[in-house]
Amino acid sequence: MDLKLEEVASLLHVSTSTVERWVQEYHLPSYRLQGQLLFSRSEIEGWILQQSIKNDDLLFTKEENQEGGWQTFSLYRALYRGDVVFIESNSKQSAIEQVISTVAKDLGIDQSSMVELLIDRENLMTTALGQEVAIPHTRECLIRGPHDVVVVAIPTQPIEWDALDNKGVKVLFFLFACDDKRHLNLLAKIAHLTANKALIEKIKAGVDKSTLLNWIKEWEQTLIQKTPLKV
Repeated sequence: MDLKLEEVASLLHVSTSTVERWVQEYHLPSYRLQGQLLFSRSEIEGWILQQSIKNDDLLFTKEENQEGGWQTFSLYRALYRGDVVFIESNSKQSAIEQVISTVAKDLGIDQSSMVELLIDRENLMTTALGQEVAIPHTRECLIRGPHDVVVVAIPTQPIEWDALDNKGVKVLFFLFACDDKRHLNLLAKIAHLTANKALIEKIKAGVDKSTLLNWIKEWEQTLIQKTPLKV
């Protein structure tokens, strides 16, 4: 899927000049066609997972929020349609199997096929972000309907996830988006959330869905207002 400069800026909550700077300084993958700067969804996804982005760069502005519409509180809405689950797993495979067995029926997906696709994605490149967080997802958007879903899984013990920092994962954000643009928006937003170490530590310690929804809504509000989140 080809994305224009303005689309990437909107999805990642930054200005077009910031995206252009990332291309130059942080090697955000791009190419030119007839003089126009274009981007690949899969390449941006890989870059988000591997790149460390300064916290201030990913803040919403009020103007970007007004233009984005559906992007406002997108993580809150996706989690509202999802769940928080606690799992007892000692491997990547068993963690994925346990979570999908819990949510497959509600999501209207085939359990075995989804597990296979998630594992295939992990074999291609780990979805671990560092900070003991991972974002398991598939290469293709498979959710039918207009709504995205995020399921947060908290294991009873850290799980080896091939993270670059060699730390086991303590929080898993399973991402099920209904189209490529929403997928990138949520992926970037979750990656940005990991920069809030205080909030991530509270999630690692265990949290119910209602409490986490309140935290996420407050955090997303700070992206619009550019005010610090109290935790």
